[in-house]
Amino acid sequence: VIAPECEGELLQVVSFLNQRGIRTWNCSSNFTQLASDKWLLANYCRDHALPHPPTYLLSQLSEVDFKKCHLLQGPVVVKPRDGAGCLGLRIYDDWQHAVNALRREDIWDSDQWLVQEYIQGQAASRSLVSDGREVDLQLWFSQELIDGREAEVRTLSY
Repeated sequence: VIAPECEGELLQVVSFLNQRGIRTWNCSSNFTQLASDKWLLANYCRDHALPHPPTYLLSQLSEVDFKKCHLLQGPVVVKPRDGAGCLGLRIYDDWQHAVNALRREDIWDSDQWLVQEYIQGQAASRSLVSDGREVDLQLWFSQELIDGREAEVRTLSY
């Protein structure tokens, strides 16, 4: 099953199929759960010395924390901890603009939102089928953001 993981849907579908004896080529449920929660994944990467942008849980921050934080001088990204691709992603010119907007939206204290420094690049997603030794099929998709909105999804290669 190849599908974006939002609100546990992929995990539920794969579990449903597996409980009925239908074998899928998906990752284990533990890995799917870890990879679908951006906060858990960020912590896993940090704990295992894997490259990943510094990530903060919005509910654990305050304006004072960020004024002292040298990592977030310039554009910042605020995104939901659940969701696929760039869904819900917001880019602000700086931390103060983010604070003002988030307070207006009443999500300032939410533990469902993450903050990272903005790193310019292209959002991409890759799916593959493998027996653990060889890759049989690869799909690679790209999303482009225009003014903070998803513009298109296109296949780069397969």
